[in-house]
Amino acid sequence: MKKRTLIILTVVIVLLAASLASAYFYLHHTQQQSELSAYERAMESNESAVLQNFLDNYADAPKEHRDSVKAHLEVLKLVDQEWVNAVRSQSKSFLQQFMKKHPESIHITEARLLIDSLDWVLAADVNTEESYKQYMEQHHDGMHYDNASYSLNRLAEEARLKASMQAADSLNNAAQQESQESPADHEQPAAHEL
Repeated sequence: MKKRTLIILTVVIVLLAASLASAYFYLHHTQQQSELSAYERAMESNESAVLQNFLDNYADAPKEHRDSVKAHLEVLKLVDQEWVNAVRSQSKSFLQQFMKKHPESIHITEARLLIDSLDWVLAADVNTEESYKQYMEQHHDGMHYDNASYSLNRLAEEARLKASMQAADSLNNAAQQESQESPADHEQPAAHEL
């Protein structure tokens, strides 16, 4: 009976050890896959928060993975600083340079919107038909396209009204001049002239 109990106990221990080894292998393999997946996402990302999240959550990741993520994070910090400088400049040309240099940046949409706003402010400040037309040509789907169209129509209507008023003034002036001409110019011919 002792021998049988010893065999059963040995089998149970071996099965338990095999189960624990399998669980450890599965868990370790899953963690490696999870780390590898997170690493690939981090390296494809242009967001500093994603990279920092990898570094925070995978402190035991392979050194080369952590070093790559750190280097990528430093590059993104430089890009972010360039973005801040471009925004602070309030310069269309600086924003365009940023967009050209960093076409995959998360700030591209913001840069386009800021350029749209800068162009609108310029068009509204100049306040000419040409400035509104230029804005509309450059920003077919701009945030201020409708405002530019309204302003352009308003200026055209003002120009028409001004032209009409000038024409009316010219006619009025001509009529006044005609009525103010000397009476001698309009006298009837004398009887002796007949």
